[in-house]
Amino acid sequence: MLLVVHQKDATVSFRDTQTGQVLALVGTEAGPHEIALSSDGKLAVVSNYGEAYAGNSLTLINVVHQEIIKTINLGKYKRPHGLVFMDENHILVTAEENHVLLKLKLPEGNIVKVYPINQQVSHMVALSPDHQFAYVTNVASNSMSILELSSFKVESIKVGTGPEGIDVASNGNIWLTNHLDNTLVVIEPETYKIIKKVKTAGFPIRVKIVDKKKLALVTNAKDDTLYIFGTENMELVKSIKFRLEVDKQINIFNSPLKFHNSTPVGIEISSDGNLAYVSHLNSNHISVINLNTFEIQGSWDAEDGPDGISYVVSPEMAE
Repeated sequence: MLLVVHQKDATVSFRDTQTGQVLALVGTEAGPHEIALSSDGKLAVVSNYGEAYAGNSLTLINVVHQEIIKTINLGKYKRPHGLVFMDENHILVTAEENHVLLKLKLPEGNIVKVYPINQQVSHMVALSPDHQFAYVTNVASNSMSILELSSFKVESIKVGTGPEGIDVASNGNIWLTNHLDNTLVVIEPETYKIIKKVKTAGFPIRVKIVDKKKLALVTNAKDDTLYIFGTENMELVKSIKFRLEVDKQINIFNSPLKFHNSTPVGIEISSDGNLAYVSHLNSNHISVINLNTFEIQGSWDAEDGPDGISYVVSPEMAE
């Protein structure tokens, strides 16, 4: 099953991974952006970023029963965005306006730690394989912050212009995209030095590592493409151009650019590593990519503004 967040509709859809059929639809607060799924498939959490007014809540979802458990009010902490589960009972979420990373206990929703980042527009977050460190991309500070989660130790390093998308490979290497200088970089975790760097197309907004296939997938929002790189040599394996009908322009947050295209953003991978799902924020579609043939296998209509996306192996198994 696939869970898809819709920014404009303020909903989350539950979809069949083979047909795209909507199995259920639940509402969130205004401007939901990202979604994180617990490893047992029981819980999902959505960050309600807000629209003109800053959001300050998370939506907690029972995946098995396809229903809202509660809305978690973050109080003074505003513009929640990137999030990731530390374990089944704790989640990390960035609060952009406050320049912090929050740790919450679930299902209560209590804030148990506030990690100061002190950088601008702390947008996305990823964990080291051992869950001892969190890595946060700070779009307007051109940096990545390294947070030691057992303490409050924070270090920030320059990584490029407009860092946004981030993922961590099984070997611990950190992959991130810089959407203003159109680069994909790899940072090794022992020294936090950039060890590889390659050009992408326009406005690389997300990166997803597929360890099973030794691939790195990058959505280029301005160029309307998906780039597929090999993780061993960073060579471009395939460039996929999306050709979906669009009748409107869209502004990407933190950018003066207007994109008149499908605007590919979110990426998720099937559990067997054979399929990639890409959300198109502007054309309201989900594309399905075959990672064996590197061809577009299908396209589904979506609600307004699909963004964050998560793959659930089998919610029934979580009962």
